[in-house]
Amino acid sequence: MKKTVVLIALAISLLLLLCACGGRDQLPDPGTPEPPAHDGVFTSEHGTMTFHGDGESITFDFTPELQEATGLPGGERSGSYVFLFQHGQWRYDKAERLRISASDAFYDFINDFTVTDENTIALQSPINGEETILFKKGGNADNE
Repeated sequence: MKKTVVLIALAISLLLLLCACGGRDQLPDPGTPEPPAHDGVFTSEHGTMTFHGDGESITFDFTPELQEATGLPGGERSGSYVFLFQHGQWRYDKAERLRISASDAFYDFINDFTVTDENTIALQSPINGEETILFKKGGNADNE
């Protein structure tokens, strides 16, 4: 009898664990209207990203350190961007990643969607994974 109770408890625990993990495979519920596309110059201590307001095109100029860590081409470059959740395009305030593509190269930054909004883009640093890089609209190179 005691073994049966233990086995039932383990089965229920395993079922609850599987259900809890399974929810992560679903798209987040946006719950609010789509935010406007980024537009303008966003600056950080690691360079600039200029969004052209169309939700697709970007001009970026990263420091050599960030350029090397991402494998993206150096200097001021034009390219495209997309915010992603799992394998599909998603709104930036709910996305897991920001993919920047240019010259047959791309890099997926991990997006901190709890901070990212129309004036701030918060990305996990590929240089130091414990650091967050804040790109601020109209900001200066000294912002943290």
